[in-house]
Formats: sequence, C-alpha cells, structure tokens
Amino acid sequence: EPLLESVKLVEDIVTQQIKCVFYRAAEVAMLRGSKAVAIEDILFLMRKDKFKLGRLVRYLELKSLQGYIYSGLPTDDEEASAASLSSAESALADVKSEEGHQFKRTKICREFISFIDQTGELAGALNESAFDEVKHERNVRLDAHARAMDETQYMEYFNARTSSFYGKHKSGRFREWVMNYIDSDVKLSPSVLSVFSYLAYETVAQIVDLALLIKKESKHDPSDPLSWSMPPLAGNPGFPSTQFFNFQDKPWLQSNEGATSKSGDDAKKALLPFECIKPEEIREAMHRYMTRRGPMASFAKPQVQGCCRHLLCC
Repeated sequence: EPLLESVKLVEDIVTQQIKCVFYRAAEVAMLRGSKAVAIEDILFLMRKDKFKLGRLVRYLELKSLQGYIYSGLPTDDEEASAASLSSAESALADVKSEEGHQFKRTKICREFISFIDQTGELAGALNESAFDEVKHERNVRLDAHARAMDETQYMEYFNARTSSFYGKHKSGRFREWVMNYIDSDVKLSPSVLSVFSYLAYETVAQIVDLALLIKKESKHDPSDPLSWSMPPLAGNPGFPSTQFFNFQDKPWLQSNEGATSKSGDDAKKALLPFECIKPEEIREAMHRYMTRRGPMASFAKPQVQGCCRHLLCC
C-alpha cells in the first residue's frame, strides 16, 4: 500500500500542475479569440514533446473507438453475446479500413498538428510504428510487477488501474476539482474534460517515473558516485568487450541464478522497489525536474516563477 504522505504530496502536485495547464491553455485560447479552452489549445502546449503528443492522440482515438463500438452493441439481451462480438469485430474492421470511420476529435487533432508542424517531426510521432521508449519502459515495469502477484493481489491491482478521474458519474466532481479557486473568464468545454483527465493520469505516471529514478540511484554504490551512469560494457577495437560494472540497463529485470524454470532456462524475477515511494524521493525528483539546467543556469532567471515552471504532462 502507498504511504499516505506520498499520496497527499502527489495529489498536491497534480492539482497544481492541472491548474497551471488550464491557465496556460486559457492564455492560448484568449490569443485565438476564444472564451473556452479547446483541444487545440492543449495540443499547442504539448507541441514540444512529440511522444507525449502522440500518446494523447492515440488515447483520444481509443476512447472514440470504444464509444463507437459500444454504441452498436445490444445492452439488454444477454443471449446476443455472439452477435455483440461479431458486430464489435465488424466495427473494428470498418474503423481500421482505409475508408473507415473518421472520428471528429481525432480528425481535429490530426488537422491541427499538421497545421502547426513545419518540419514534419510531429506527424512522424503519430504513426503506430514510432517507438515510445517511456511507454515501453512503463509496460515492462508493469508486466514485471504483475508477474509477482497472486490472483487476489492482481484483482486489487486491476481495480486500481481501471479507476479514472473522469467517469460517467464523476464529470461534475472533476470539473469542480479543476475549476476550484480559479477566477477566469475562459471556460472549460465539456469535450476537453476527458483530455484533462488524461493529463492528470499522465502527471501521476510522470511523478512515479521520476521518483523511481531517484530510488534507483539510491541503490547504487555510494562509494562510486558515477557507477549509476557507467555503461555495462567497455569497448576496445583490439580486444573483446569487457564488463567492468555490474550494471543493468533494465533494473526491474534480474537474472535469478538460483532458480531455474522447467525448461532449464534461467528464470527472471522482478527487481522492483518493494518499499513504497517515499515523500523525500518525490520532493527530490520534483526539485531536479524544476531546476534549470545548462552551463549558464546559475545566471539565468526563469520566465515562470513558482512550482510550475515546467509542466510534467506537456
């Protein structure tokens, strides 16, 4: 179970970040002469990170596809499960076809990204073949974490992952949470609430990623402060590569020499931080993320003062 202090700290950070996202999106909306924050304003804020932008667009595509499929399924007839499955498969095939259904929000996102993309870099991130390293590492870590669970633990873990900030009966509460203590003439359109819900989810994931990096760094040898950044192999053109340090690129996977599988191969065990993420690790991660970096960082003044100089989700 997570520590209560860590949960409260993450909640405070997410609240500050989401409110800062709203203020910046409201500024963009005012520049284009609108009195409501739209999806285009969020996309404009995320234009500097193409992978985060691609994750948001794919999330909107998945939500639109889910609503499109569920709208064609019967709800009351329990004996129509086979028909429901066939209709879902036909709807999915129709969407994946070249002349398939084009969702409104996805079309708006792709048209706006192509409009602001001057170099073609953002359009490449929207392709399914683009490799997202952050998303891949999260999936590997979650898979290793789930393999170490029994059935009861996995069901609790599954129920926790299916929870959302924005649900059928939570839209009003989520809007109140976002707009609480905000005095602005710019309003939040209903279609953007789900986007803000995704941004809150992404902010929590980013905080966890940064805190795990701090925890990983604390596990290395304190007598050698550079051991955590050393490569696993030292290459030499004249001699074979030699391993100098017991360092692994993927710290959550470790070879278990003592235990072997039935096939005789070395088993893999999850090397995860079993202790909870501590508040001091979260504070250190946020301090490093917010600190200005570079050779002239000590002589430069940040343009935005306060705790939201950098947005975690943008």
